[in-house]
Amino acid sequence: MDNMFLETTGFSTAKYRKQFGPANYNLRQEELLRTVLREDDRGSIIVCNGVSLERKSQALLQDFGRTHPVILVQRDLSSIHNYLGGPDLQRLKDMLSLTAPVLRACSNYEFYNISEIKTASTDALPDHPVAPAFLTLKRAQRTFLKFLSLITTPEHANSPGRMVIPPLEPGYPLADVAIERRKYTCAVQVSTEDILTEDANIQSLEVGSDAFEIVLDLSQKSQTADLMNDVSACMSKVRRSTVVPIIYHVLPTSSADGSRTLYLQHVYHGLRLAPEYATIDLSLDPRALADVIATRGTTRIIGHLHTDKAWDDHFWVTQYEMAEVTKALYTSFTLDPMKMYIIGIRIGYSVSPAMHNLAYEACGMPHEFIRIESPSLSSLKELVRKPNFGGSIVIQPFKMEVIALVDSLSQHARAIGAVNTVIPVRRRNQDGNLPSDLGIFQERNQSGPIQALYGDNTEWIGLRSCLGVMNIAIFNRTYEKAESLVAHFSRLAQSSVGTSSPNTPKGQPSFVILKSREDPWPEHLRQPTIIISCIPADPIDDRPAAHFTLPAQWMESATGGVVMETAYKTLNTPLMQQMVNEPKKLWTYMDGLDFIPEQAFAQFELFTGKRAPRRVMREEALRAWRDEQGNSNMEMVRRRLKAIDDQEP
Repeated sequence: MDNMFLETTGFSTAKYRKQFGPANYNLRQEELLRTVLREDDRGSIIVCNGVSLERKSQALLQDFGRTHPVILVQRDLSSIHNYLGGPDLQRLKDMLSLTAPVLRACSNYEFYNISEIKTASTDALPDHPVAPAFLTLKRAQRTFLKFLSLITTPEHANSPGRMVIPPLEPGYPLADVAIERRKYTCAVQVSTEDILTEDANIQSLEVGSDAFEIVLDLSQKSQTADLMNDVSACMSKVRRSTVVPIIYHVLPTSSADGSRTLYLQHVYHGLRLAPEYATIDLSLDPRALADVIATRGTTRIIGHLHTDKAWDDHFWVTQYEMAEVTKALYTSFTLDPMKMYIIGIRIGYSVSPAMHNLAYEACGMPHEFIRIESPSLSSLKELVRKPNFGGSIVIQPFKMEVIALVDSLSQHARAIGAVNTVIPVRRRNQDGNLPSDLGIFQERNQSGPIQALYGDNTEWIGLRSCLGVMNIAIFNRTYEKAESLVAHFSRLAQSSVGTSSPNTPKGQPSFVILKSREDPWPEHLRQPTIIISCIPADPIDDRPAAHFTLPAQWMESATGGVVMETAYKTLNTPLMQQMVNEPKKLWTYMDGLDFIPEQAFAQFELFTGKRAPRRVMREEALRAWRDEQGNSNMEMVRRRLKAIDDQEP
């Protein structure tokens, strides 16, 4: 709005106010805001300077908010103080306290923008190039997009006429299965005070839980505005660090009118932050309950009644540790210990067994993940006869051969044309068909005769970020293999109707084959920004390693991009060294140890029906890694463990 004011009047807001007076300035602001809200009410993002909103402009925004999302973006006091050059801190705090109620009254949603501090280059990993400066806000962008996806999601998937931001993790098996439809779920309860401590590790707190519950205690001796800011900060801190849904819970107060009013104020404030779930005290009168439900937006409401003994009482804490609850389900034979596998020809280097076994232990599951080296799929045929077979990872060269053994394929496996994960189905529908995704998840962790096998491909987790890429160049050291790849994916592109996101471009992708490293980049294509190398970096069958690097003429993108090597048996590769020494420092490099946990998260969900303890698995992948001589690199592990805090949840 400030830029539009300058274009319309020829003056900045400050100069206009000084020259023509506050009354004239307020009138022009109101006229301009009214015009913009009327003419740009769809397909636009309107940014307002909240400080300059007078009463009539406030009323315009309140009216606009009845049919549109109006988002108040908040920042922490210290960041604003530093940005403004260090004005009097108390004066700034007083000013923000005065304006906050006005701005909240003009908006119907609120987003708390946590400041991102770019890691100094001296802390960078020597075996990874420094991330470009423009990626500093990538995590903030992801958190904000997640927030937008929640507030723009219609109540019904087919609701017409409303723009929808797609979810950030559509490829994960549990992404579309709501927790209230799963069995034996649990949430971790954490108070706002604990979340706001500097050493609060959200991912560690969340391990094994299906939801993260933020608990607000109104008995704190804090001002209402400060408590609301704390809740906003907590919501963003949790949302940026976990993928499980958030439950917002305000502890009920006494039945006195003033206490009930305070309680409802904070319930309504929480709904502005778009938690996936919020609780409501069922002892409220019916009208108050109806008002909360009417204003909940996309948040789902959980009713509760409190007993005399609060949930944070030490008695409950000692009785209901998450892992102990999970173990009780197995010791009571409600759930069964299962065995999962990874099958391939050469898999001694695989970190999957270590990742999965530690994840099971962290979640209190008595499962076992076993490595099986086999020259054929005959081992899998034997395993599926066992009553406690819980599923298997299948790696090359069996990913296409295993399709003949499964009875049904996920849409991801069909789209890719290969299977890397097999899970058992022990109950068919009455009509003989396999159950839906929900039905498949509800029978996880239960032994018995297997009636069918379901094939999925978790490599979709890596591919989903490439949805919408329409120009694909392929280089293979054997030209005929490149032609086979193009033919394979061209057929899949033509047959994969309905497997793409509604937000991806329509039409067929085009493929170009690069014959040699000396080829110039095709003139009709823009320089690549996504480069994926699947060339083995270690010797195979006495053949020397490829020592592959990228030619300079394929790396002339003005904005850089991402280079990823899918292998992780060898980390210190020529391509990695090329990226570290790249002079412009525009490229982000990733290797298989960055990628393999992402697949493992999805496979954990398929095997157990629970969200994976992501930080636990990422850390164990690093600790379990061994090079081609079987040696670990503890210095590399230490540095990369330190960098895990900056990774996405």
